[in-house]
Amino acid sequence: MLSRIPIYQSIHQYNQAINIPLPRFEDFDVRDFQENMKSVRLEMPAFRHNFYQISLLESGSGKVSSGGQSFDLDQFSLFFIQPGQINQWHVPKNWKGYYVSIAESFYTQALDRFNQLADFPFFQNFTPSFRLEKEEASLILDIFEKINAEYVRPTVYSQSIIKSYLSTILSFSLRFYDRELKDETNAKARMGIGDQFNKLLRVYGQAVGAGLITEHKSVSDFAEELAISSKHLSEAVKKATGQSPIDHINQMLVVEAQKLLVTTDMAIKEVGYYLGFSSPSYFNRLFKKWTNSSPADYRKLNS
Repeated sequence: MLSRIPIYQSIHQYNQAINIPLPRFEDFDVRDFQENMKSVRLEMPAFRHNFYQISLLESGSGKVSSGGQSFDLDQFSLFFIQPGQINQWHVPKNWKGYYVSIAESFYTQALDRFNQLADFPFFQNFTPSFRLEKEEASLILDIFEKINAEYVRPTVYSQSIIKSYLSTILSFSLRFYDRELKDETNAKARMGIGDQFNKLLRVYGQAVGAGLITEHKSVSDFAEELAISSKHLSEAVKKATGQSPIDHINQMLVVEAQKLLVTTDMAIKEVGYYLGFSSPSYFNRLFKKWTNSSPADYRKLNS
């Protein structure tokens, strides 16, 4: 039986759904993964929530799907989840580390240039997990432990102290993000245009799958990101893959539609709107062009 992807509007609802203790604060929660493992649902079907999360896995393993991408987590993984992303997981009972759940209303000690949580780059687009060095992970874990100590034995000053620690984690996360960006820039310099385009397309597909796109990117948008002309991009991609950039973009959109059609009971037009299509008829035509099947028929055949 297909089911609509639930969205948990509050941290309270989320904790109930995954079967862990309810939060002490309405707009903030910190959790020790090891404590969670006593009761948490180890397999969680697709869902979304309406707040932010930062997690650090000290040790353990497991498969997590977030923002339309499935990835394996391992030791010293730092990862981020923003409101609206589709998430699901299947994990063993061996996780150690911490995570925080943060509603926008809790973020009152703003950092310079980051007036709200949505201003942080790792909360603007799907951000893969970062692999930290042991010393870096130890530093962040120490801050999480200090937050947890204030959280479980709160005083009148605890929220202010927790917010200060949270600002420190966010600042370090910016440093790690900038380092990853620099590493990617260096790798990009060694990649061909076709590979660079495919990398951008994968990131774009993750954002589409997470429901974060309201307008589709054009070939010229990708060319602008690569600092080349649309003609140059089209020729390079066609030469490398045998298909045009617009064909790759459309195929990616259809693949994301296929995922939603078989995992949710969203109406056909809702799937189209979720993926950024303003016209249901265009969505249907494009889908049929690439699959030789209408969205409705595809759902019947694969459900």
